[in-house]
Amino acid sequence: MLINIKLTSTILNALQDLRIYSTHRGNGRRFSIDQTISFDSKARIEPYVGFCVGQKLFSAGAFSYAHSELDPLQRIGRYCSIASSIKNFSAKHPLEFLSTSHFNFCDIEFYRQALEDLNKEKYTEFNVFPYKTYDAPAQIGHDVWIGDNVLLGRNINIGTGSVIGANSVVTHDVPPYAIVAGVPARIIRYRFPDNLIAKLLGLEWWDYSFTDFYNLPYPEPEKFVDHLQNLIDSGKISKFQPDNRPFAERLISKLDELGEPVPDSLSKALIFEKEREALNDRFPVPESCTNWHRAELDPRDGALMRFFAYQAWTEIDVTEDTSAIEFLVNFHVSTEAIDKFEVSVSGYKLTKILAGQDSLGRHRVRFEIPFHSNTGKRVVRLDLFCPISRRPSLQYANSKDSRILSLAISKPKLINTTRSQ
Repeated sequence: MLINIKLTSTILNALQDLRIYSTHRGNGRRFSIDQTISFDSKARIEPYVGFCVGQKLFSAGAFSYAHSELDPLQRIGRYCSIASSIKNFSAKHPLEFLSTSHFNFCDIEFYRQALEDLNKEKYTEFNVFPYKTYDAPAQIGHDVWIGDNVLLGRNINIGTGSVIGANSVVTHDVPPYAIVAGVPARIIRYRFPDNLIAKLLGLEWWDYSFTDFYNLPYPEPEKFVDHLQNLIDSGKISKFQPDNRPFAERLISKLDELGEPVPDSLSKALIFEKEREALNDRFPVPESCTNWHRAELDPRDGALMRFFAYQAWTEIDVTEDTSAIEFLVNFHVSTEAIDKFEVSVSGYKLTKILAGQDSLGRHRVRFEIPFHSNTGKRVVRLDLFCPISRRPSLQYANSKDSRILSLAISKPKLINTTRSQ
């Protein structure tokens, strides 16, 4: 959730106390009163970080600075040096579809209006086909140096210790300590020999503050590794472990300490995150599945539901007497979406049974389990699929989610043979 707050003199002082800087040179402040800064509610920003341009903050490790305004969902490690004009790829377009135009995969207002204006006698709902247009921004490790005007692909990892040459276009993962450059970027060489890279990665020197090893021989990495290892082994230094709470929580604590009223946008975002975390705990989903969206409560009766887009997966414990798995389905795009809803186990599509609706019009959808567990209980992966998608959530049950979605379903419920008879 993106938080926007207007800066006051006290908030500026709070940023100074938290060691969040708007420049990395001199003692000047680039941020000023009445400017607005933005950051994600989950962003974790360690102290001694410089955001040298723009008003968007992002997750960053200690002793890093950036001369580029990166995506609020960006994450960079410690000791990173980010030059100017760094950007992530924009949204993808489907090369394999008839057209790369948005009309066939994204519900855009002027396309919707054209459909209504130009197809008056036979108006139908906007038809959107499954296509994931947006991936996470590149995740950047520790001690990374990125030159000017670099374009980063999405959903890639920039390895610790790597260097990216100016004007490069990076489309794939960059290995640790590689130097890459070009369009597309290719490995030019590695900074160190393999054995030294292994030592550096094993030592994880970035976990420590440079103030604990400022007098070690930096120009001779082999000697540095040995000296630092001796300091660690002897217990003379320990890892640098600043407050690792989300930046929003740390800022609220600091404003309370300074006697400054907390901006509504900040306090509401924190409440929202805590509520969402509690709901997600009640309806957990695999972290590796990115097509699940946040859990929500149906405001009519508090039923717990979670959205997914196109396809997702979850796990459930089944027992010997499990005959079916039931979902409560709501906020649907259309009745066609429920008709197209499928669940598979190990590639086998389960038989679907529509078991009527509850008093609020939510559909009870059951899928028969054609097997039994010989061990009495086992974990089964359920693959969910629904090719119908729209942006319906603002029209149904007051949902705050405006992304293109397929269905919202309840936590899967086991139907017991003896109970169902």
